Amino acid sequence: MQVSKMLGHASFVTTLNVYADYISEAEGGKHAPLTRPVAAPAPQSVPKVANLR
Repeated sequence: MQVSKMLGHASFVTTLNVYADYISEAEGGKHAPLTRPVAAPAPQSVPKVANLR
């Protein structure tokens, strides 16, 4: 219920209605039809410093 208050929801029911699809069965929720977002790998950057040899 504290999360509901931090998010500004008047009731925990509102929070569950909004976020229930993101809670997996392993975490006590229903089977999530949406996949969790996955961060893209960081691009390989080219060094911006030249060797001074």
